[in-house]
Amino acid sequence: MARRILIVDDEPAIRFAVTEYFIAYGYRVDATEDATSALQLLKRHVYDAVIADLRLGGAKEFGGLDVIDAAYALAKRPCIVMLSADNSPALVAAAKRRGANFALHKPLPLYELKGRISEFLVWRESGRLEEDYEPGQFSPTLPGG
Repeated sequence: MARRILIVDDEPAIRFAVTEYFIAYGYRVDATEDATSALQLLKRHVYDAVIADLRLGGAKEFGGLDVIDAAYALAKRPCIVMLSADNSPALVAAAKRRGANFALHKPLPLYELKGRISEFLVWRESGRLEEDYEPGQFSPTLPGG
């Protein structure tokens, strides 16, 4: 069964690129531009991963944190990734406190995003959910390799 992923980003080009990349690797992808739609999708579907842009709808908006909160509250814990062009220590700390497994700086190579999600999903499937997930040093497998 294909893994399911939710992508939340208000930039259409980023949504499109990330969606197409994950579809090419066999994922089922839902994508939306705002927190309200994302929250509705999180109620209807079980996701293996949720990728949320921090700022949804403008420089003063932090709707991605609401998406992180909702994803973290799910019974089957998805891999939660916050993407942002602003990775100040305070924002990264806020995202992690609210349940993000990764706070990654945009732009980043899509193979790195996929690799980090894959590492988390392998950990989740190992059955060690009583332990907190601690990401290791990422060693990328380049596309085609």
